Amino acid sequence: MLLSWRRIEKDPPILSETFMLRCRQTPRYYGTISREGMISVINDSRWGMAASAMPGARFTTELLNQKMRRGPVIVGYYEPAVSGNHVVVAYGASATHGAVMNPDGGHFRGLPVGHYSLSTEVILGIPTR
Repeated sequence: MLLSWRRIEKDPPILSETFMLRCRQTPRYYGTISREGMISVINDSRWGMAASAMPGARFTTELLNQKMRRGPVIVGYYEPAVSGNHVVVAYGASATHGAVMNPDGGHFRGLPVGHYSLSTEVILGIPTR
């Protein structure tokens, strides 16, 4: 996910192996990240983003469109399919669906916003520059 974000930056940050290992979970949780890890990565100054946590029930396509004024938004949420926190990159939203790139296979999808709002908490990575 971070490598995808890095490619769209005009002056991409340099990622060290240590930084990437610090962000990973143990193999048991492959493909997931802790809440604290997600917020730490999003708030890292190299990405030019700010983390914003909210109850999943407050997450709407209207809110998503407001947050995408400066570019794509990272959406972190609990994904039952992987039994942990997962992230996607949102790049558009209609009245009912979010257009996202899911790093699980690199698929571009349009999922109902309700898919994310079922999560107890949604953490957004909002561009600041």
